[in-house]
Formats: sequence, C-alpha cells, structure tokens
Amino acid sequence: MQDILNHKYVESFDGTKIHYLFKKGGKKVLFFVHGLFGDVTGWNKLNNYLLNENYTFIFMDSRAHGKSGKFYDEKLSTCSSITKDIVAILNKENINKINIVGFSQGTVSSILLSLNYPDFVEKQILISSNGSFGDTMFEKFLVSVSVLPTAILYYFPITRMLLSSGKGKEKDFSNVEWVEDYNFNIVEVFSALKKMRIGNAYNFLKDIPRVLKIGDFQKIKTPTLLLHGEKDSCFFLDRVKLFNKIVKSSKLVVLKGINHHPWNNCPKKLAQEIIKYIEND
Repeated sequence: MQDILNHKYVESFDGTKIHYLFKKGGKKVLFFVHGLFGDVTGWNKLNNYLLNENYTFIFMDSRAHGKSGKFYDEKLSTCSSITKDIVAILNKENINKINIVGFSQGTVSSILLSLNYPDFVEKQILISSNGSFGDTMFEKFLVSVSVLPTAILYYFPITRMLLSSGKGKEKDFSNVEWVEDYNFNIVEVFSALKKMRIGNAYNFLKDIPRVLKIGDFQKIKTPTLLLHGEKDSCFFLDRVKLFNKIVKSSKLVVLKGINHHPWNNCPKKLAQEIIKYIEND
C-alpha cells in the first residue's frame, strides 16, 4: 500500500529541506503531522485503511525527523517553524485548503496552523492531543521535569558532542508495538536523540508546552475532532475534556482501552472516525 506514495521534498523558509509523501487523489486533502521523535512510517498501519479512499494524501516528516533536514539553526526547532514548513508544501503543490491530522506534538503545530493560517484549514483532527496549558504551578513543574533530562544531556559538552551527528539507523515505526506509552530503553532513547540531534530535541521539548495557552484555545474556530485514548498517560484525558469544553467547535471521541498511540493500537477504528468526520459536512 505504501508504494503508491511518492517521495518529495520542498525547501522551507530557512532553507531546510522537508521530506513528505504525496498521493494525488480527490479534491479533499488530508495532511498528516506526526509527533516528537516519530516520522512518516508511524502512519503505515493507519494507511492500510485510508489510502484506498479518494483523497489527496500528504504525510510530512517534521524538521529534524525522518528524511527531513536536521542541520539548521536549532533555535528554529519549534512548532511555529513546522507550520511554516506545512505552508511551504502547500504552496509547492498549489493546495489552498486541507484537513489536517496531527498526533501528539503534531497537534500543537496543527492548532497553530488553524490559528495563524486559518484560510488553509477546513477541519482539524487532533489525535492524542497535548491538552496541557502550562498555566498552573503544578503543570509548570511537570514541564520542567520532562525537559530536565534532555537539558542535562544538551548542556554537558561530551553528551552534546556525541548526540549531535544527526546520523542513525532508520526506524520503521509501523513495526513497533506500543504496549506502554513510555520507552525506557536507554539505547533507543539515545539513538533517537542522536539521529534528530540533541539541540533540536531540546528546543522542541522547551517549545511544545509554552507555545499555547488557554487564551489561544479560546480563539479556535476551526471544526475540530479530538480522538483520545482512554488510557493515555502522556496527555491525560481530563485535560482534553477541558479543551473540548473551551473550544466550542470541537467534538471529543474517547477511544476505550487505548493508550497514547491509537494509530498503532486501533488503526481501523481511527481511520473510520477520520473518514466519518471528514465526510460529515
């Protein structure tokens, strides 16, 4: 099924080459943005149920991920930069309206696109959405704790040197079984940090929690579908329920018994929900 997708590249606003997979189809465009440390292969199981639909499909490797460029000013490793990368692809393909599907970190970039470039977005589908606003002292503490290990590796000269090559073995995420939400395999974690470069990882981790606040969520007018696992231990369901309450144009579908990775654990159900929402005018 994957061989019907064409590998393409575009040069983004800062000269970084962004890789994406493209399949020309119907007028409705589905644009997919993966999460932190992922790449386009993470959508492979979902594609078994989607690619036969008559849509135009675009799957982007976010900057510093997959086959996209990694050697650029690391301070540009932000969700705002990713939205500009999306716009670069849309301009190249002469596409002026999309339905954007974001997962985890990709949901932040999706929301930013709908806020900053609303004319491009028809609908947005947020899978395992980052529902933490970082407004309370407890949330700020959790953010600091989550960034601390990467910060230590980044500021320690030896580990920074070792984890800055941008080289590493390509990983096919379609073959990974996400039984647990967190990966505590130190070898794999270090390999992922090295492949995307530690400076890029550190700046992304700093950016994700602080880029959106409650006030920004209140500005969302784009029709939004929230697909969230009942057992997600990365972004808790109660925060996404609050998102659903704040954003009047949103609808929440809770995936029973599913963790943070529904594209891996219930791809058929996910595809059905996406198609139903896209087709429901």
